Amino acid sequence: MRGKFTALNSREIRVDLFGRPPDDKSFALLSACVVNFGRGNKTYLFLANVIGQPMPTADGGTRIRLSYPDDLLHGEVRRAFRIPIDKLTDLQASLSLRSQRRIALIPLDIGYVGMRAEFVGRKDWQAEEVDSVHLSLHEEQIKLRVEVRQERDRQLGMFFPGVMKQDDLNPPKPLHTIIKTLESEWLRQRRHQRR
Repeated sequence: MRGKFTALNSREIRVDLFGRPPDDKSFALLSACVVNFGRGNKTYLFLANVIGQPMPTADGGTRIRLSYPDDLLHGEVRRAFRIPIDKLTDLQASLSLRSQRRIALIPLDIGYVGMRAEFVGRKDWQAEEVDSVHLSLHEEQIKLRVEVRQERDRQLGMFFPGVMKQDDLNPPKPLHTIIKTLESEWLRQRRHQRR
């Protein structure tokens, strides 16, 4: 659906859609949606969650409230996209601290340049202590240098600085394989849901 941004702050983004959603499930609370917009000759894309009930507007549209995205990238649309992770997926993730301690993670979404995850256990460590993230899916395993860019409750927004080479995306092969596998699973689930 098309729409326009009407408000932006550090906690949420408000969008007024032109028209009404086709059904009540389209923008259900906590559902993930992809927002795609252009400015000048650049395309931007981010993944956000619906954080409020859709409200009708006076001009026949619909106002939705979205979570503030962990990242916003331009250029190649696919590099900015984050794949929502189903709780039943086989993707395993953990953080390594500089002290060599490991912290278990529950992945929430992932893309070529970063991921969002929930940490398991007590938070008796600081984001500055985080050194790397370990990912494994089926036969693929990889360790990536990581920077924690955002903390919200038990959730961490993380960036993979090593995948960027002079503003060009250059992901290692295991990460590329993991992303492609998860993307295929996600698209298959979406097709199944639409039937």
